[in-house]
Amino acid sequence: MANYNSWIRTNYFEIEDESKWAPFMEKLKKGSDDIEDFSEGRQHAFGGTGYIGFKITKDNNTDKAFQNALQDLVAEDDAVIIEEVGHEKLNYLAAGATVITKHSVKTIDLSEMVKDTARKLLDDIDWDTQLDY
Repeated sequence: MANYNSWIRTNYFEIEDESKWAPFMEKLKKGSDDIEDFSEGRQHAFGGTGYIGFKITKDNNTDKAFQNALQDLVAEDDAVIIEEVGHEKLNYLAAGATVITKHSVKTIDLSEMVKDTARKLLDDIDWDTQLDY
């Protein structure tokens, strides 16, 4: 069985309270495979390879805890964009992004986007295909 390999990077974003950045990154580094802080002054960013997130929480919902922490950090008038690309040999390729603002979270999956685009171009809402094998 092959291993999934991924690369993750955020945009540069501003946070409301600079004193919260170091504790956030410390917690992130403890729960992640490989993480790097790309911050420059008041512009913060991070990225890495493998899993990025928090260690298991009481309710085992690490993604939700991670997203909530970013929502608490991000400035009211800014957004965190987390882009991820990955693959498991050539069985499948994955690409997507999560956009996190103070008040909402939206995840975008490239595979679903391209299938939706093909449906529109073909004028066939039932069209589907397999992108992994």
